[in-house]
Amino acid sequence: MALLGCAPAGRSPAKASNSRRPARHPDGVPDCADLLAVAIAAGTPTSGALSEVGAQEHLPRAIQEASASLQRGNTLDNVLAELGAHGADWHSLSTVLSLADRSGPGSSDAVRRFASSERLRLRRERERRARRLPVLLLLPLTTMVLPAFALVTVVPFLVLGDNPLELPPPAPVVSADQQAPPAPVVSADQQEGP
Repeated sequence: MALLGCAPAGRSPAKASNSRRPARHPDGVPDCADLLAVAIAAGTPTSGALSEVGAQEHLPRAIQEASASLQRGNTLDNVLAELGAHGADWHSLSTVLSLADRSGPGSSDAVRRFASSERLRLRRERERRARRLPVLLLLPLTTMVLPAFALVTVVPFLVLGDNPLELPPPAPVVSADQQAPPAPVVSADQQEGP
């Protein structure tokens, strides 16, 4: 199917199919669902769409195993059950694909809606983890960084005493009324005298 073998702009199809770039999402379910929706919308049966999408090397292993299982002659129901065993999100995808198989080619919208809802769920999960990060960093910050800062800034002054840089004491400040009168200026002729 030429639709799924399209290469990104500026790359040849041979390079695109051989690239081993990781999926944008850790588990790749939304990407797989989008590709499956495109194939189903093009009129490919669900089993054919699963075979084509699973042939892509950059997608997760679960979808590749499902494609290989279909090519070995397993039924779509068995393959979808195996796909659902890879985790909750894969189980949801296999349920949507099973419904799409029963509904026909017009069911690609359901697969696309599933992909967008899965992306939204993943984004919310990442945001939740990002909100927890400051709390998780509090203990290492207080137990490692602050003591190191104290060692670098405070301890040298304590060890070396009052004058760690061994600078001469500052000159006393004399006010204007305590200043001595200026010394007389002696010229060179006056110095050669007797």
